[in-house]
Amino acid sequence: MAEFNRRHGYAAGDRLLRQVGGLVGHLVRGEDLTARYGGEEFCVVMPGTPCEVGAAVLRRIADVVGQTEFGVVMDAEPVFIRVSLGCAGLEPGDSTESLIARARDNLA
Repeated sequence: MAEFNRRHGYAAGDRLLRQVGGLVGHLVRGEDLTARYGGEEFCVVMPGTPCEVGAAVLRRIADVVGQTEFGVVMDAEPVFIRVSLGCAGLEPGDSTESLIARARDNLA
């Protein structure tokens, strides 16, 4: 994102992140929660979903996002992005920070 923002500006970067977030939101169930967690990071919460199933859902999302042409800058080439993903299941005693840290440790 840093290179994209340098080339096209922060407003274009924000439009790109909004488009990605909207697409991700359309690729999950109604009971799932998607949110921009920080910067260019997104979080998908899938209640009652085993981690193996959640990881498969995230791979499908990454495939769709990776094949999507995002148009964020007038008269410019479409933008393609690559997604890294990590999955972690909620464990007893988890805090938000420990759950996110475990998902980051599992980035693929």
